This record gives sequence, C-alpha cells and structure tokens, in this order.
Amino acid sequence: MSRARRFTHSWTISNGPASRANSDFIGGYRDENPGPDDVYPRIASWFTLGVQASYAAGSAELWVGVQNVFNRAPPFSNKATALTVGWDDLTHDPRGRLFFGALRYAF
Repeated sequence: MSRARRFTHSWTISNGPASRANSDFIGGYRDENPGPDDVYPRIASWFTLGVQASYAAGSAELWVGVQNVFNRAPPFSNKATALTVGWDDLTHDPRGRLFFGALRYAF
C-alpha cells in the first residue's frame, strides 16, 4: 500500500480588502483494500480550490469564503467502515462545496 502525497499552497492579496486562495492536491495512490478480484486498485488524484475574502470597516471585520469551489467529490475507495463507505476518510473530505462566513467586532 502506498500513501498519497499532498501538496497545498495559498496566495494572499492584501491591497485593499484582503483576499486569499488556497489549493490542495492529493496525488493518486494504491487503495489499502483490494477489489473483488483481489487487486488493489489505484485511487485517482484529487484537486480542490478554496477562496475567501475579508473587509474591515472600523472595529468590524467580515470574512466570507468557499471551500472546494468546483464541488469535486472525493475519488472512489474500497474502504467500507461504519461511517465511511466509498471514500478514504484519512485522506479526503466528502463534504463537497462549503460556504462559510464570520463577523468579528472589537469593543
């Protein structure tokens, strides 16, 4: 069994309202569970992109963003446990596109 190689990178632009992009690439690897023919299949590589932006005015700061912008599902794995069927929970995130936001105010 070979484990995946993961590469992450982020870019930040802070001229005016701050914005940030981050990418996450997980290389392909051999599954730890054999298929029905007793062969260990190869799990495909996976790439996700996230973006976020913030705006500050006075004592308030607003953050909004999206993780997994293209809504890519994790590649198939033969893993089948109580909570994870069809994907590798140690390597991938099955949540799909995720929107988030936060408001911070200083008194």
